[in-house]
Amino acid sequence: NRIIGTYSAKYNLTDFLNFEGKFAFEYSTGDYNTYNPYDTYTRSSGLPIYSKGSLNIDKTVMLSRNAQITVNFNKKFGNFNTRAKISYLFEKQTYNSSSTNGQDFGFNHVPSMDAIAGDISVTSYKDAVLAKNYFGILYIDFKDKYIFDGMIRYDGSSLFGADARWNPYYRVSGAYRITEDIKIPGIQELK
Repeated sequence: NRIIGTYSAKYNLTDFLNFEGKFAFEYSTGDYNTYNPYDTYTRSSGLPIYSKGSLNIDKTVMLSRNAQITVNFNKKFGNFNTRAKISYLFEKQTYNSSSTNGQDFGFNHVPSMDAIAGDISVTSYKDAVLAKNYFGILYIDFKDKYIFDGMIRYDGSSLFGADARWNPYYRVSGAYRITEDIKIPGIQELK
């Protein structure tokens, strides 16, 4: 069984400033049963082997969700075009599973763990992953010729140890569009 949903909203505060919100989730469950009756025969090395049966019951539950909030800015100041973005992203995934195995039924035609006369083993597993991300981007160009672009990001994830859980990342770039000032035959864009 699986349910998936995605929701988003955008609000324009002014003609140059807006807010965006996004939320997505996935929820899935699984039930898996394997039943071998009391009088099951299997072949091993060519010889039939009699079995008193077995029952295996597995259950899984997974929930994944992420949410993002973003503020976008886009405005022209004289000959300067300016775009900026600030965002926060949250992601969390949880996973639970359990498995019950029983061997050798005490009764025939009763596919239940209550009817197991032999060994019963139970295992379970739980896992959760949490990640957070903060980032900001700034883009400025002057007369569409001189371009600056920069980004800073701060990421955290529970997949890494305590000393390496949070890390900053960044990028900086600049460009000059030469062909905006100098026309070169046969070349449309040189940056």
